[in-house]
Amino acid sequence: MAGIIQQLTNITLTATPSVGSYLLSIDLDGVLKYKTDTGTISPVGFGGSTNVDVDEIAFGSISGLTSSNNFTVDSVDSNLIIGNSHILINSPNSSIIGGDGNYLLYDSCRSTIMGGHYNKICCDGCDSSIIGGCLNVIYDTGAGINSIVGGSNNYIGNSLYSSIIGGGNNQMYATTFCSSIIGGNNNTIYDHSYSSSIVGGSLNTIECCSKNSSIIGGMSNNVVNFSCYSSIIGGFTNSISCSSNFSSIIGGEYNTLSDNSVSSSIIGGATNSISGTTSFSSIIGGFQNTLSDYSNASSIIGGQSNTLSCYSSHSSIIGGFCNTIATQSCNSSILGGCYNKIYYSKFSTVIGGFTNSIINNDFIPYNVCSSSTVVGGLGNTIRDGSAGSTIMGGFYNCISYYSAVSSIIGGQNNTIYLGGNKSSIISGEKNLVNYGSEYASIIGGYCNTITQASDWSTIVGGSYNTIYFSCSSSIMGGLGSTMSNSCCSVILGGCSNSIYEASNSSIIGGRSNQVLYCSNQSTIIGGDSNIIGTSSQYSSIIGGQCNYMSDSNSSSIFNSIGSTMSFACYSVILGGQNLALNNQCNTALTQHLWIAGSVSPNNGTNFGINGTISVGPQVACLCNGIIFQVF
Repeated sequence: MAGIIQQLTNITLTATPSVGSYLLSIDLDGVLKYKTDTGTISPVGFGGSTNVDVDEIAFGSISGLTSSNNFTVDSVDSNLIIGNSHILINSPNSSIIGGDGNYLLYDSCRSTIMGGHYNKICCDGCDSSIIGGCLNVIYDTGAGINSIVGGSNNYIGNSLYSSIIGGGNNQMYATTFCSSIIGGNNNTIYDHSYSSSIVGGSLNTIECCSKNSSIIGGMSNNVVNFSCYSSIIGGFTNSISCSSNFSSIIGGEYNTLSDNSVSSSIIGGATNSISGTTSFSSIIGGFQNTLSDYSNASSIIGGQSNTLSCYSSHSSIIGGFCNTIATQSCNSSILGGCYNKIYYSKFSTVIGGFTNSIINNDFIPYNVCSSSTVVGGLGNTIRDGSAGSTIMGGFYNCISYYSAVSSIIGGQNNTIYLGGNKSSIISGEKNLVNYGSEYASIIGGYCNTITQASDWSTIVGGSYNTIYFSCSSSIMGGLGSTMSNSCCSVILGGCSNSIYEASNSSIIGGRSNQVLYCSNQSTIIGGDSNIIGTSSQYSSIIGGQCNYMSDSNSSSIFNSIGSTMSFACYSVILGGQNLALNNQCNTALTQHLWIAGSVSPNNGTNFGINGTISVGPQVACLCNGIIFQVF
């Protein structure tokens, strides 16, 4: 090239006198080829002539540069056309270079088409360019400064500072500024979606004022309706819409992010959805998961058909199937399991299991069922004001109605409700703590109940045992025993034993034994159907059957049958059958007595202890440990 330039400096161009003669080219040796009307070439300064080949291009004439079939210069509009079958109309300072059948039309000034075929710039497409490709169109109507590089059937309309590079059937229009499409096919950016881009993929769309957004790869993905600064990377039929700004979807299919869900993301999975002004939230993987309705800064990770909604911010569901966190359940979590639920409960957790729930009715302030936990099991429920409570395992266990800081561990159909605060049930079936019985506990057993303000009371094992209105009392094992209005009392084992209104009393074993009405600090050990009745404090019945004591403080019946004692304080019945000791204090009554020592008669029937006496079937009465009466 330097040599040619040097040679040109030594050449003096002389126009020919014949109009219609054309300058063709410059040989490498500096000879100018010149075409005359007769189709010959006259080298300037060197003489001679030659025929013009049909593919040679003419460069000028006596009046300046003109044109041939393959080369056109318009000196008025400063246009240049090189190639075949091009059309350039009313577009000053523009050019078509190479290619075939390209169009540059109607006020598309300062624009260029280079190569390709059937490309078109028209209608005020100023300062625009198409390089290569076929059937590409820039149609601007007053915008301009756009470009298409390669590809086919790509289209830019009414846009500014935008470009399409490669691909096929990509489109950009409706006042889309500073945007780009790179590769792929049937991708579209339009309707005021400024500074946005699509890279590769197919049938992807950015539309409706979705500024500064992008789609990279994938198929049938959409960013629409004022969703600015958002992006979709890969996947199929994913969508970000309705002012969901600063959000993203990465991979997966049929995932949707919509309705003002700002700064949220979906990564992988299928048919997952974030909507309803749910900001700073995410779904990672899984299928048909939903996060909606102001549940900000929340997440669902994996699983299927999980739902997190209704102002449940800072909450999460990890795995599982058909789990739900809803309705102001902030800072709550479900980890795995199926059909688990948390409603109106903040700081609560369900871990695994099936149909477990933490639920607060809408008429109860949502914060009073907070900080509760269910771990595993089936159909377990914490509900309605039972804050800080826990269920671990088991089937259909329930803590409800203001039973705060309570727990059920294992078992089946166990229940704590109506103010059973700080109470617990460990294992067993159909055990119950309720009606204000705080700090109460049931360990194992079947159908045991602590109720009616029986604080600090305990049932261990057994069946159908009941404690009510009895604080700090216990039933250990047994069947059908009852404790009522008797604080600090104990029933150990046995069947159908009862303590009524007798505090600090106890029944150990036996059947149908009773300590009743103000017989405080009294005890029955074993036996059957023995009763310590009214006002017999510090008294006891040991063994025997159907013995009855009343109004006899500090008295005892030992291993008797059918014996009675009343108004006999500090007295004893030893064995025997159907004995009666009434209105005699400090007395011992027995049916069989053997005494060692001397006995002397006194008044016929009374004896002093001076010898040995054996009284067989008779009844002997010892008064104050000195006198015996035999009858």
